[in-house]
Amino acid sequence: MQLRGQYVLLRPLQREDLERRIDMVNDPEVQRLTIGMPVDENTEFDVLSWFQLVSDDPHSEQWAIVDLAADEYIGDIDLHSIRVMGNEAWISPMFGTSKARSNKALRLEAIGLIVDYAFREKNVEAVRIDIPDADEQGIEILKELGFELEEAYEFDMFTGAQTLTYVVTPANFQGDIARSD
Repeated sequence: MQLRGQYVLLRPLQREDLERRIDMVNDPEVQRLTIGMPVDENTEFDVLSWFQLVSDDPHSEQWAIVDLAADEYIGDIDLHSIRVMGNEAWISPMFGTSKARSNKALRLEAIGLIVDYAFREKNVEAVRIDIPDADEQGIEILKELGFELEEAYEFDMFTGAQTLTYVVTPANFQGDIARSD
């Protein structure tokens, strides 16, 4: 299955994507916008182990984000914890290229596609995401899609960095853009 928008295509993440993913997850800017701060470098073993673990999880799906204009893998979105606690799911996007991080339309569409899919195909009643407070564009995108702030907690006591939890329900979702292939 694939989810196609105007700018991006979401398709299942493949083992062939992992070599490129290693470079992406080790980029300090990706770490800042995904985790909130730079962390230890991931090895090939780390990424392969992660991929095996999430591939075996029946409550998790990994979607590669492909920039349609460049026909290039630019990141991925983990749709996880699907109906593990209540009728909800969580998303963890990773925008791995400079273009993907800076292009609001790409980010908005990728998140919109996966949330739309979660509501339509997985029939969840809420989608949640944790996002670092440093990702101002990401927060703006979430609000534009109808996400509301649910919780904030301190991630790093030395820098004061916070992780914000946002949630959206089908009633509040401001998207309807998915086309399945």
